[in-house]
Amino acid sequence: MQHWRALGLILGLVLINAFFAAGEIAVVSARPVRIRQLAEQGNPSAWALLQLMKDQSRFLATIQVGITLAGFLASASAAVGLSAGLGAALQRLGVSPAVAGSAAVVAVTLLLSYLTLVLGELVPKRIALQSPERVALLVARPVLLIARLTRPFVALLTASTNLVVRLLGGQAQPAEPGISEEELRLYVAENTGLQEAEKRMIAGVFSFGDRSVRQVMVPRTEMACLHQDAPLPEALAEVRRHGFWRYPVYREDYDDIVGMVTVKDLLRHADPQAGLRTVADVMRPAWFVPESKQALSLLKEMQAADEQLAVVVDEYGGVSGLVTMEDLLEEIIGEIAEEPSPPSAEPRELELDGGEPVDEVAEQLHIPIPRSPHYETLAGYILHHLGAIPSEGDELAVSGWRLRVVRMDGHRIDRVRAVPDAPDAPGASDRPEPPERQGMRDRASPSGPPAS
Repeated sequence: MQHWRALGLILGLVLINAFFAAGEIAVVSARPVRIRQLAEQGNPSAWALLQLMKDQSRFLATIQVGITLAGFLASASAAVGLSAGLGAALQRLGVSPAVAGSAAVVAVTLLLSYLTLVLGELVPKRIALQSPERVALLVARPVLLIARLTRPFVALLTASTNLVVRLLGGQAQPAEPGISEEELRLYVAENTGLQEAEKRMIAGVFSFGDRSVRQVMVPRTEMACLHQDAPLPEALAEVRRHGFWRYPVYREDYDDIVGMVTVKDLLRHADPQAGLRTVADVMRPAWFVPESKQALSLLKEMQAADEQLAVVVDEYGGVSGLVTMEDLLEEIIGEIAEEPSPPSAEPRELELDGGEPVDEVAEQLHIPIPRSPHYETLAGYILHHLGAIPSEGDELAVSGWRLRVVRMDGHRIDRVRAVPDAPDAPGASDRPEPPERQGMRDRASPSGPPAS
């Protein structure tokens, strides 16, 4: 009967060892953000856990005291309660007293070590790693109570440990190690719980932090602006052609930006009874930013100021482009999809930008355009096949379409109208898409004089 009591005591001490071992791994592995949320909701276990997390040295000392005492008492109980009985049993089997005593100690030690490793260390730590927050909340209040009861002894252990660590050149309270960007990238890449779109978005956040405004802006050659002296009806006609929501306003050329205007501004004041107003009468101040500015910093400033468009200037004060809130967001989340046009049973006329990539033109017109090192854009494709600088009205026939040059900007093909060969095909040039269907990624060429 005495042997069974000793065995029960040993198993109880091994379970106490398991409690402290699981608590150590769980508290270290628990996510502080989640624990803070629970504490703010009034969870007492979460509050106790936060107290342990704030003083890691005290917590680890308490855990070590518990594990050491449990192991020491288990060893003593095994030596007193089991070794003597096992030795006596071996002697009754004819083993000499000296050999029987040594063999009993070795056997009990091996058995106790096995039980401690499996039941007192490996199993509880494995369980704690699988559910760190749940286990940590279960052990937090008992461990905090033990820490308070053993405060003097724990304080002595902590002070002694800190002293030895300082003598060895370490820090008594080491700072919590941060996570590098490369470690975060690797974690995201290996995380199977994230979808590919989510991984791309997170990668976009990382790369966005390293980009400057110059790298994300709309270049000056692709800006669409309005002249300050343009009457509102003329400005609205330009708006219908370009299809953007916001426009910089210039005086002499694009280096002389004097303001900006929105479509709402133009429509609000386009009242025939109000007289002939110009863009200058309704424009608002423009916001200028240097092209060397960090894109992330600009995004924060635009959000705080509720601005949607900024004019980008170079180191010499000249305008080098513009950037919109949409441009910045697309660097993070990818291309913002536009509302698709209703499907049409018949081909319709399309007005295209000369700088549009030929791959996109081929997709819109459903025609094959072979890749070639001689061109990348629609304008380059037309120039390559015509073999000369075209004039407005010149056409190129391609797979059931006629690509008609409708506007030139010097020697550059600015706008091209794709006309289906079928004479009764409905046109689209007189039915422009509303501004909300066109993002700033569909760049238009400049209106007014070219930038000098």
